[in-house]
Amino acid sequence: MRIRLYIILMVLGLPALAQDMAQFRVIYQGSGKLSNRDFNKRVIQWNLDIGEHSSYFYNPVFKAMKQEVRQLDSNTLNDKNTNSLNDAFAIMDKYPLSTRYAMEVYCNYPEQGVYTYEWEQLKPLLYSDKLPVIDWHLTDSTKQISSYTCKQASGRVAGREWKVWYTADIPYSYGPWLLTGLPGLVLEAEDTEHYFHFLAQGTERLDTPEPMVLISEDTAIPCTHERFLELRQLCYMDPEQYAFEVIGFDERGNNNYKERNKGLERYCLDREEF
Repeated sequence: MRIRLYIILMVLGLPALAQDMAQFRVIYQGSGKLSNRDFNKRVIQWNLDIGEHSSYFYNPVFKAMKQEVRQLDSNTLNDKNTNSLNDAFAIMDKYPLSTRYAMEVYCNYPEQGVYTYEWEQLKPLLYSDKLPVIDWHLTDSTKQISSYTCKQASGRVAGREWKVWYTADIPYSYGPWLLTGLPGLVLEAEDTEHYFHFLAQGTERLDTPEPMVLISEDTAIPCTHERFLELRQLCYMDPEQYAFEVIGFDERGNNNYKERNKGLERYCLDREEF
């Protein structure tokens, strides 16, 4: 109960300032195997919004949940009003955990050549770093994805090898996550170990441009890339210690996480190296 309350309180706050306006949107189906103990891949929708200067990659289900919770009165929630808390829990329950993922990636923000990464467990963590320059190997292989002719390329970023299919028919040099820098839009991508796969389900030009806003930039904990990796690993391996470090929640039980997580490997888009 108290952990869920912390989640709700951290969602609230003033909206972040708009950075760029989305003019084009790609909808991907993403699938991922998150650990060596998972039998099935988790399937989640991702949106890639593209503006004049930048791109914004996010899970629309998580974004919708956060925006709805933000509409609740923060003062009432801080007073722990039972009805309002139940309303917040009801909102969260409308968005199944299996359909949402709290990661957002903004490329070429706050400036060209920089990406900003937000990831949330209990409280959002936020860092900015130099956008990786991928040494893409282009091939002559082609295939059709929807109505687009795509070419294949391969490259290494953040410790993983990727094979992607991009189309020059859509002249945006973006793709899922940090897969940028090709002469066209990435419509399909898969790492060579087959843990992660993204496939475009549709594209659309927005009739009315929409602000591209990191959901919790105003309430996030700013950190370095290195500190983010430390906290993420701590979250996976010792969630009680993680809760203490990020929100001061100190009600630890008798869980022996060291023993429970022996042999556990967590898979992330990056291998914790850049």
